[in-house]
Amino acid sequence: MSSVLKKIPELLKISGRLHFVGLFLITFLILFLRWGYQYGSGDQVEILPYALKIQNPDLYINDLFINHLSDTPFNQRWAIGHLLSWFGEGIKIGTYVLFLVTLYFLILGLYRIARFFNLGIWSAFLFVLVALLFSQGWSPGGNDLYSPTFIPDSVAKPLLVWALYFFLNRLKTHSFLLIGFATLFQPLMGFQMFVLVGLSDLIGNRNILNSAKNTIAYMLAGGWLFGVLMISYFSGVSEVEMPQLFEIYFGFRAPHHFLPSYFMGAYSYVFFLVLGLALLYFYDRLPEIFWFLIVLLVGCIVYAVGVEVFHSTTIASTQWFKV
Repeated sequence: MSSVLKKIPELLKISGRLHFVGLFLITFLILFLRWGYQYGSGDQVEILPYALKIQNPDLYINDLFINHLSDTPFNQRWAIGHLLSWFGEGIKIGTYVLFLVTLYFLILGLYRIARFFNLGIWSAFLFVLVALLFSQGWSPGGNDLYSPTFIPDSVAKPLLVWALYFFLNRLKTHSFLLIGFATLFQPLMGFQMFVLVGLSDLIGNRNILNSAKNTIAYMLAGGWLFGVLMISYFSGVSEVEMPQLFEIYFGFRAPHHFLPSYFMGAYSYVFFLVLGLALLYFYDRLPEIFWFLIVLLVGCIVYAVGVEVFHSTTIASTQWFKV
């Protein structure tokens, strides 16, 4: 009898793992039935050839864009390109495997965050479904949490979700290391998360020494790439005048990512309503998250004014609503 009782904790752990695997399969099936799986489209049009070019330099010798990426030692596609290049001829299967693995950790991270707030098993599962399913299409800036194709965001977002989970549990160094790793795959998104977490932690705790230590951890893990890209960005000289550049790139090419006047529809009001309610909820409960949301909100306001009123290409390039 005593031997059976000793095995109960182990059996409960196994049961818990199987339980979550079941939740993952259900969530994946729902997402697959709704959006399917896409390969060779969207951002992969530039990522897959770049990965193949890394593996075989003789490919795409007349493609100016792919050759430009290959000739640039560190670029925004550097990490994802080298990751996919490891699969060689099995890149199609490798991409799908990575899609499943990253989706698994995204779902698990969201589930852990829900459980952190003392939600029950099924309430946490419902939270994951709402976050992945019903938030699609109404995120300001067109940056959904889930993507039906494997892109740099697919790696960065699970890392950032887990970084937030560790931040909630006051494991700050773990959080900043993961944000650094995410920056390797999505430099802009990673840096934005670093600003949000870094400032909210500094304001909430006012510990400059710890903030410096966390910044070093972030830079060593991957934040250095953002610095390299910024040096390259500001050292480049454009032959197009700034007003023209703003209209061509931000107004014509991708207004759904950059211009609040373009993407601030009815769904955006839901976003800000949820943000307002969250501020009221976290005010006395979790100061770090309260300041996290304050920095996020101030950033949105500064970005909107800088882009819509002053047509600043520098502010538009931050794409603040991406976070």
